[in-house]
Parts: sequence; C-alpha cells; structure tokens
Amino acid sequence: MYRGLVCKVEEVHRTLKKHLAKEEEQLLPLLLLHFSFSEQAELVAQFLYCIPLATVERVLAWLKPTVPKVSHHAVNRGSGAVSL
Repeated sequence: MYRGLVCKVEEVHRTLKKHLAKEEEQLLPLLLLHFSFSEQAELVAQFLYCIPLATVERVLAWLKPTVPKVSHHAVNRGSGAVSL
C-alpha cells in the first residue's frame, strides 16, 4: 500500500511539473507582453493574498532566485514584513 501511495504522489508531481512548465512556456510571454510591470505586480499580490500566510514565505523563497537583484527592493517594500 505504501509503495502505491508513493507511485501516485510521484505521478502527481510529474504531471504538475509538466503542467507548470507548459504554463510558463505559453502564458508567461503573453503576461509579459500584455501587462505592465505594475499590473504584473498586482496579479502577484492578488495571488499571494489568496494563499495561506504560512505558505507565502515558502512561495517567496521559491520565487527569490527568479527576481532580478534590482527588483528585490521593490519586492521587499511591497511584501512588508516578509523578507526575501
């Protein structure tokens, strides 16, 4: 039974990674093209407001490597007490 659960978790993980990679490949260029920087920031803020607070720190830590160094100040200013 334990092995079956592990297999299912791995399957979900693979499917999710494939979906997110496809989303990044297809949707990210459209978002960058059609939304201003401030509109993109607003979308990120709306997303962060929708997830549990305990998860926000993990999400920001995950995003930190993708944020250009020059934008860290803006992210920190917008995130209040949460630091990157």
